[in-house]
Amino acid sequence: MDNFNSIKSDENLIYFLFSHIIPGGGAEKQILIQAQTLIENGYNIKFLCKTIDTDHFKRYCPSGNYSTSIFKHLLFSKEYCLFNFLSYDLKYCIFFSIFKKIKWIPFEQTHPNYYRFYSSKYRIIRIIKFLMLKYFYLIFAHSIFTQTDDAKEQWSKIFGKSNKNIFVLSNIFELNNKIKSYDNLSNCSEFKIVMAGRLINLKDYEFAIKSFSILSHKYNKNFKVYINGDGELLNSLKELTIKLKLDEIILFKKFNDNIQETFLNSDLFIMTSKIEGMPNALGEAMSCGLACLTLDFPGAKDLLNFKDDFTRQQIILEREVNHFANILNEITNNHCNLKKLGSMNKERIKLHFSKENFLENFSKTFNENIR
Repeated sequence: MDNFNSIKSDENLIYFLFSHIIPGGGAEKQILIQAQTLIENGYNIKFLCKTIDTDHFKRYCPSGNYSTSIFKHLLFSKEYCLFNFLSYDLKYCIFFSIFKKIKWIPFEQTHPNYYRFYSSKYRIIRIIKFLMLKYFYLIFAHSIFTQTDDAKEQWSKIFGKSNKNIFVLSNIFELNNKIKSYDNLSNCSEFKIVMAGRLINLKDYEFAIKSFSILSHKYNKNFKVYINGDGELLNSLKELTIKLKLDEIILFKKFNDNIQETFLNSDLFIMTSKIEGMPNALGEAMSCGLACLTLDFPGAKDLLNFKDDFTRQQIILEREVNHFANILNEITNNHCNLKKLGSMNKERIKLHFSKENFLENFSKTFNENIR
């Protein structure tokens, strides 16, 4: 299955190899948005995939072309660049790196330290995968793209003196034209907290729920929490809220594409993940002008600008429940501070994570170092 008929020339061809294009995490959505931006600006992008949800694909990349005949297209195309996003596509990348003149560029959507945060049951598998990636990237990859400055720094340390080209390519977030207002917020009104993302161990919702328990029972805060998402931990997290007597405070909602409306109607976005690449939910909350509070992980530092003395207060360096709850109580009581943080977050998205910024960054990197 393909829709390649509209493309006749292989000039400056770039393949995006992504085995499964289906509704899922934020990384998949971002790749489609990035591809659409490149296509609109003259790049010859073709997607190769084993399975595809065409409605999902066309929603975020309406001008895109795709094919499920991966091997055929890689074999018979002339010299080209190949970006891949999933580790189990390595067999294609390595094979054609050896036998054809291609430029293979892995786009690392995660972080080299990801394996440290898995349970011991899965950690060994993740370490083996990481060691394989390290070897294959070092030997066969032309360059590597990462999402964050921290990931680039870590990969640079891993490769040592190999002089492997590593570039940062950040996500795209579109500004919401509606204005987030904190003017009606008072000490008597119900404070609305929002979280969003898959309900899995790496997101560490349990940490957040325990901090909400302290906020409720120690500080008697009048608040509601809306957790938007689905996943394997849904039932256990609901049981935890009942155990901590928070079942009327914390409400679970299925994630939907209208999440920005939820952000606009909330007062604070919270993320307590153990590690992230560059989280879409955080970027989208910022694009709505929402103040945020996160624990310390690389994507947060890049998005929220840890180098700025004012905005860095949104990143809590110590992963300790009581400490987090104390800061949460302080920030929810300072309404002027929330308004200023929200405004600065929105401005940062505008200046550093726009389509124009992405395109300029990609074009410069591609033309000067890859083409």
